[in-house]
Amino acid sequence: MHPLAFFKNCRLARMSDGHYCLLRDLGPVKGAKGMKHHEVVIDFTGRGLLEAFRRLISRKKPSV
Repeated sequence: MHPLAFFKNCRLARMSDGHYCLLRDLGPVKGAKGMKHHEVVIDFTGRGLLEAFRRLISRKKPSV
C-alpha cells in the first residue's frame, strides 16, 4: 500500500471547537437531510498528532 493511499478522499475541516482535522467521508446518515458520517484520520492537536505518529510507527512493514 502506498503511504499516500492512507489520505485518499480526505479533506481538511474545522471542527466546532476550533481545531482542525483531516476527515474521510463515509456516506450519508440514514434518514437525515444532507448529514454525513465521517472518520477522523488525523486530529491536529497535540494529543491527536501523537496518536497518529504512534499509529504510523506501529504499522507492520511490508515484506519484499
